[in-house]
Amino acid sequence: MDRLEDLLTYYKRKDKNQGEFIFISNNLFNMSKIEPFIGKIVSYSYNAIAGILPYVYLLDAGGCKVMMRKDMIVDYIPPQTGSEWNYIDITTRLVTLVDYPFISKGKTVVRLMNLMNHFSFWNYLEGLIRLNDKTKANILYKKTFPLLFQNGIGRRLIYRIAFYVYMYFGVSIYNSLCPIWRKVRNLIKLI
Repeated sequence: MDRLEDLLTYYKRKDKNQGEFIFISNNLFNMSKIEPFIGKIVSYSYNAIAGILPYVYLLDAGGCKVMMRKDMIVDYIPPQTGSEWNYIDITTRLVTLVDYPFISKGKTVVRLMNLMNHFSFWNYLEGLIRLNDKTKANILYKKTFPLLFQNGIGRRLIYRIAFYVYMYFGVSIYNSLCPIWRKVRNLIKLI
């Protein structure tokens, strides 16, 4: 691959998991190719997915080729309970990726952000509810929702309803109606 569009197309395939893109840890970099971009990579590494910045920025600039292999070069060890990534923290910081001054067209940047939407809105909403601070939850929701949770009009509507039912009535649709909600969620996946 030598264009950002190629990378996005690769990870949108049905046999690919977007999580592989976001949490890619099997990277080997040719530092002579990355060196001119180190300043920008460091400047924008405050987002939750700093590991993808080198190849995203290089492909955006047209300065490299990315090769994918099926072979794993590290062994994955699941984190201990309680030390796993925090959905609120990750999701909120993901939107900072758009701070970077991409060379690529806006449609490409939108596609890049759409790759991030594998993060479960429901896990994010549950995290917002656990904050027990509706003002803060509303701020974080308004910051993330427009960029990350935009797949399908049906999903957007359900997500908005779920959030505002929590905000105005203090009820978690997900917890209160979990058995029914799972069925609805499966239908939404089809939309």
